Amino acid sequence: MNVLILSCNTGGGHNAAARAIGEELRRQGHAFRLVDYLALASENVSRRVSDVYVSTVNHAPGLFQALYKAGTAVSSPRRHSPVYYVNQAMVRFLRKELARCPYDAVVATHIFPSQALTVLRRRGELPIPFVSVCTDYTCIPFWEEVECDRMVIPHPALRAEFLDHGVTPGRITPIGIPVSGACHTPLTRLEARQQLGLPQTGPVVLLLGGSMGHGSMEDLIPALLGHKRFAPHIVAVCGSNEKALDRLTHKFGKREDVTLLGFEHRIPLFLRAVNVVITKPGGLSSTEAAVMGTPIVFRNAIPGCETRNQDFFVSRGLAFAPQSTWAQAQAARLLCTDEDTARAMQNAQRQVIEPDAAGRICALVQELLGEAVMV
Repeated sequence: MNVLILSCNTGGGHNAAARAIGEELRRQGHAFRLVDYLALASENVSRRVSDVYVSTVNHAPGLFQALYKAGTAVSSPRRHSPVYYVNQAMVRFLRKELARCPYDAVVATHIFPSQALTVLRRRGELPIPFVSVCTDYTCIPFWEEVECDRMVIPHPALRAEFLDHGVTPGRITPIGIPVSGACHTPLTRLEARQQLGLPQTGPVVLLLGGSMGHGSMEDLIPALLGHKRFAPHIVAVCGSNEKALDRLTHKFGKREDVTLLGFEHRIPLFLRAVNVVITKPGGLSSTEAAVMGTPIVFRNAIPGCETRNQDFFVSRGLAFAPQSTWAQAQAARLLCTDEDTARAMQNAQRQVIEPDAAGRICALVQELLGEAVMV
């Protein structure tokens, strides 16, 4: 089969989920094309929307929270949102992409292309199966407007929330969030450290700011290094936030126990190498860590969907989320030094998080194609 995968360049999680599905399709011998939905209008449009999103999240989180709350307040299955009408204007570009070759199905990992596909479905212009993949552990505003064949949600426990928001029961399919095949590479912690040039012994702590480099690490690094009986090696990944990397390099660049990195494609390898990860609760990054059995400490949640991700993980014992920087450092120390605490969290991660969501999504698409052929 030949599948069109539509992502959106607003945060790295949607793109990572799309790539994971593409990897699995390729592994199974299928064809696919992965497209940045906003770039269908132009690369400039995609870049501008991404810049506005990143700037709002990093510099005006209160505004982002207010917008998210406003979206939640007006979200309703009885009327279309302004977001729906914006994506309706994108239909002419999406129509051209769908006509460029004979696609058998479409998978969207963001609500924007899902809404545009819904417009085409309602106009009778989308005869092929259409699957939406939700990449947060909550029902974000306006999913109820999407009329896909199946809506893949991260966990069965979220079904009631999606129903409460007005999503049609028959569409909801609790499979999970797809992660890269690199998360399943059978490496030991020692082998991963050897590949990355990290210390072979002692605790290693990974600090992630997400693809956007959200949240400061300048206070966290001294808190981790300031304990007399705990001497970790720290790996700080700043993502695309070059200013943050420059500040950290100025303060900690000469220390041998601190490794500073910008945008990094080998996150699964780092997750395999470390004892604990301290990260914001992005849906994709949190799922990757849980699939790999890496103990998690959350900080700097983006108000809205990420606070809901954090609630989902913490309430099930999959992560810790202390409020203060000092407490976050102490939580990391505990997970590095107390095997029982770390093992309990890893066991909870294995019980709750689906490791092969990408494979199950591909199987779902094939199932829908089989149903379409029979009809």
